[in-house]
Amino acid sequence: AISPESMPVRGADAAPALAAPAAALVKKSKWDDDGTGGTGVPDWIRDLVPKPKEGPKPPLGVPAGKFKIIKLEGLQVRALIGKGGETIKDIRARSGADIKIEHVP
Repeated sequence: AISPESMPVRGADAAPALAAPAAALVKKSKWDDDGTGGTGVPDWIRDLVPKPKEGPKPPLGVPAGKFKIIKLEGLQVRALIGKGGETIKDIRARSGADIKIEHVP
């Protein structure tokens, strides 16, 4: 009887240790990613490529982990403030958070 274990191994399965490192080191051109964390854009054209937008930074003295900006719709802001501002006052009192609402028309 023939079992899969008795069959000879061919192709890429025969020497996986030899095939993988050689393929990982091959670069097609000088702009291929070399693993250094580059942007993939050549130096001579990098100033023409738009830079990714950075999010807002926390104010001085506030750790980045404790600073968050949340964008809400008008109805959500209304629910956050509550009747006469009592909901937002309660949140500020319980958490000690500094909550600022910027209304952009």
